Amino acid sequence: ALRARVASQSELPAHVNTATAWAGHLTAAQECEALARATGDLQAAAATLCEAAKVQSATGRHQAACRSAASAARLYREHGVSADVLQALTLAADAARQTGRDKDQQRFGSELHELALELGDTSAEAKANE
Repeated sequence: ALRARVASQSELPAHVNTATAWAGHLTAAQECEALARATGDLQAAAATLCEAAKVQSATGRHQAACRSAASAARLYREHGVSADVLQALTLAADAARQTGRDKDQQRFGSELHELALELGDTSAEAKANE
């Protein structure tokens, strides 16, 4: 049931265009993360952190998005697969770019670049070089 709930959060609905709808989506992601952690499903927790990062970025909360995505990347490194780490780092790098914080941009960009090279993912590598 938890995996299904997390999966339902995996795509931001096209109709999400009001502050109330965004807040509801973020709350649902945060609830799913807490439940996933409580049940020990840390991959699901990481997935919901990625969803929270997407909502936070979409609503201009880029620093929060950066933190959420970085937390997801840490969990995925320990409990996921490289492709998931790559997704979380891409979100973190995008959010860091929006914050204008050079140190974060360089750190996430570098991590993303290294992993993209390792995986042979040219699109992620290009994203890291933006």
